[in-house]
Amino acid sequence: MRKKEVYKNTLAKQYLVDVRTFNTWIKKHLDKIGLTNDEYAKVKKFTPLQVVRIYECLGEP
Repeated sequence: MRKKEVYKNTLAKQYLVDVRTFNTWIKKHLDKIGLTNDEYAKVKKFTPLQVVRIYECLGEP
């Protein structure tokens, strides 16, 4: 498991989708990831904990 922050577009590439589609998926799970809509809009990188939570919500890429 990675121990560094990960960019949004890097995660989107792992799931083989564009960033717009990825954002749609993530917005359905913001409460589980621990972000508000406003916080998510400002996020460029996800922390390792957030990445783990995204994997839990969307499944491993």
